[in-house]
Amino acid sequence: MQTMCQRQNLALLLILALFSLAAAAAQVSASSCSLADHIRSANTNTSIGGCPKGTSHDIIALTEDVTLSESLPPITGTITIEGNGHTISGDNQFRLFDVSGGRLTLSNLTLAEGYLNGNGGAIRLRNDGALLVVNSTFKDNWAYRGGAIAMVSGDVAAAITGSSFVGNQSELEGGVFLLHGGTLTITNSSFVDNDADRAWGGVFHAQGSRLTVTNSTFKGNEGLAGGVLAILSGRASFTHVTMVENKSDYLGGDALFRNGGAITLRNSLVSNRGPIADCDRGLNVAEGNLSADGTCSQLPIRDLKLGPLTGAPAYFPLRDGSPALDAAVADYCPATDQIGTARPQGGGCDVGAIESTTARLAPTPVVPPPPCPLFDQIVAANTDAPSGGCDAGAGHDIIELTEDIALDALLPRITSEITIEGNGHTISGEARFRIFNVDGGALTINNLTLAKGRVAANAKGGALVVQNGGRAIINNASFKFNVAKEGGAIWLATPGTSVTVNSSSFIGNRAVNLGAGGAIDLNGGRLVVNRSSFVDNRAESIGGAIATWSTGEVVVTNSTFRRNQADKGGAIFSGGAPITLTHVTMANNFATDGVALHSDESNPGRISLRNSIVYSTSPRQSAHCAGKPLAQNVGNLSSDDSCGVAAGADPLLGELTGEPAWQPLMLGSPAIDAADARFCPETDQIGTARPQDGGCDIGAVEWNAEGPAQPEGDSTELRLKDCSVTTTHALNFRDGPAGAIMGLVAEGATLGASAHTAGWFQVEYRGETGWISADYVKTDGECG
Repeated sequence: MQTMCQRQNLALLLILALFSLAAAAAQVSASSCSLADHIRSANTNTSIGGCPKGTSHDIIALTEDVTLSESLPPITGTITIEGNGHTISGDNQFRLFDVSGGRLTLSNLTLAEGYLNGNGGAIRLRNDGALLVVNSTFKDNWAYRGGAIAMVSGDVAAAITGSSFVGNQSELEGGVFLLHGGTLTITNSSFVDNDADRAWGGVFHAQGSRLTVTNSTFKGNEGLAGGVLAILSGRASFTHVTMVENKSDYLGGDALFRNGGAITLRNSLVSNRGPIADCDRGLNVAEGNLSADGTCSQLPIRDLKLGPLTGAPAYFPLRDGSPALDAAVADYCPATDQIGTARPQGGGCDVGAIESTTARLAPTPVVPPPPCPLFDQIVAANTDAPSGGCDAGAGHDIIELTEDIALDALLPRITSEITIEGNGHTISGEARFRIFNVDGGALTINNLTLAKGRVAANAKGGALVVQNGGRAIINNASFKFNVAKEGGAIWLATPGTSVTVNSSSFIGNRAVNLGAGGAIDLNGGRLVVNRSSFVDNRAESIGGAIATWSTGEVVVTNSTFRRNQADKGGAIFSGGAPITLTHVTMANNFATDGVALHSDESNPGRISLRNSIVYSTSPRQSAHCAGKPLAQNVGNLSSDDSCGVAAGADPLLGELTGEPAWQPLMLGSPAIDAADARFCPETDQIGTARPQDGGCDIGAVEWNAEGPAQPEGDSTELRLKDCSVTTTHALNFRDGPAGAIMGLVAEGATLGASAHTAGWFQVEYRGETGWISADYVKTDGECG
């Protein structure tokens, strides 16, 4: 029975055979006539421009570098170019070769600076054409699509061996190869620093093609999706390849991105540099791989122990103790590696492009038990097997944090049932990594802060993603300063997911790049929020705190929304999913359209607003409720009439306090005893029983004449470096947060802010340092 590698080698030999027929013609010096006339003579079997008469297979041997001054004619005959180490340059003006039905062999040649505002900067292959490249280099070529080579019909074939592709670039798809049909076989080659600038596939963009790559290295390639490969249809197979420091800048797949078709990855090393999954949207076959983030292999292995890049074609040698040593699946092991070393050298073949002759297996360690970091705790819980120094998980696993954690790598996806007891600690994404991805699993978070989670420019869910039927329950947690395009803190990615939030805070999260849902974005599933607060969250487009799309459901009860900001829906935007808001307080949010709520007119959802306060102190704000009218409007209090409530009611709210933050009702508030009893829950946001006397109060908090025990406020003081505030009202100037009044700051004053705590900014005013309310200012810069 033939092995996979034997079949791949046979395919390469068949392509080589296309070029071996009638190769008896004498060699011709490339300097005896122009390269263009050589090609014309070969195509026509005539003598053109002083060149010898063409034959059935013409061999052109270069004796000097060639810089094109004209476009070369299409190749329709059979031609071999022996480069002898020389270079053909397109001078950043011309494509180098157009193979149209012909057969072209390139050997020991550099193709550089090809340029075309079309397909294939160095070579275009079409009309049953065939290409063989041996021991050659493609460098700094550029095209609109297919920076180096474009294969643009289904009947073409190419084989490449022992070659290097460095610094090629496309404007759109395929930084090196545009594969729109045909068969491409690559062995013993390297791809370094190639780029698809504004589209998918840093090296390969494949659609309807058959791609086979063996014993090859990929380093530093970039695309908007698929740093190495983006495939839409067809088949791609990679065996014994090494992919390191590649990157997706937009959607997914730092290495491989599948939007259709089939990908097979065997005996390969994958460790890339972005926060996005290395192998996104799954592999059809994955055997014998080692992957730093675990998306291309059964388990993640963080340190592959690779040496520095060396050689041409470039490769990464293995270091002592590499987990790749002797670890490959024998069924897919080729006879040699990328540089010609026989396989295997030890007890088994090494994983990746290189078989080491010097690296030693890791000795049995005589060291204390290994640590059990959060990364390995999640792996052990997912697999019910030991990982690192962690014992095997067992069904529902509980992880107890004993210290703050700053991530230095992406955590594994959660596919099992895990509870994380935060014990008041913080996990920080360090503005580089998303914190959790619940992929079909169930995650409970208790008493934990998730801060500074961040994803790539157009990715979603800065701190937490829940997808593929996953579930999350969040209790007594804080989400602070997380950033994504959609769902600055949380993204519910797919139908069938659920997130329940209890007694938690969302502070200073952002949806950037014209994004949606400063704190939470719902693309399906069910979101339930109880006794929580959303303060100072921001979306550049829709839903300063929460945004929904066409499917799913949102239920919010006993919660506070304050100073959230968006273009539409300062607090909440509905794009179609039904939203029920009961006993919420929405005060001083900001938006161009819909200060508090916006229901999209093109795909309206059902917003039900019950026993809630909608209020703004700014006379210059737009309507509180915009878009489609509310589906239900019962027992509410609003300071304008846009929500279907009589305008002008001032709810007499006190200053923001506590965490989760809330605003008490002041004596005489029209919200007291005014709620519709049908929708009155048993307690309010801070646990006070409802009602306290004659009836339930409107809003998130029940007024208590005896003064309810108020939760201790968040006294954390955040020092600021680049923040300024402009007052929207004349404000008391105090000696501390809620402190004694020292004076008055005029309306419209712009002041530098040096610190921020819940509800207050520290500023310098007329030579004195003091505090002003954060409720009546506009901020500019990094203000926390």
